[in-house]
Amino acid sequence: MIPCRVAIIELVLKKNEVRMEPSEAEFRGVTSCINAAAVLCAVGMNKLENVLELNGAFTGSLVALILPPLFEIIGKKKTNYKIDNDTLILNIVMILVGCYTLITGV
Repeated sequence: MIPCRVAIIELVLKKNEVRMEPSEAEFRGVTSCINAAAVLCAVGMNKLENVLELNGAFTGSLVALILPPLFEIIGKKKTNYKIDNDTLILNIVMILVGCYTLITGV
């Protein structure tokens, strides 16, 4: 719950939870939305098997194919390290392959 809430507050509201920038209403609203989404998912998926299948499929593709090239691109950009075109194209292809396997389940 906490990492999800922190990420949503930072990405959507553009506020830092550690510095207590969001108001109490924003904090409670984000928490309530996360809890409602969790309940809706739990009601919609009546078998734990389905949840574990989705989690495994999503996490496998994300960790193996999408995140490493994404981290390389972002890391080199933040350190002002020049990315050559071949490396950039290869990283983008890997991200696209990861998204394809994530969507199609291949």
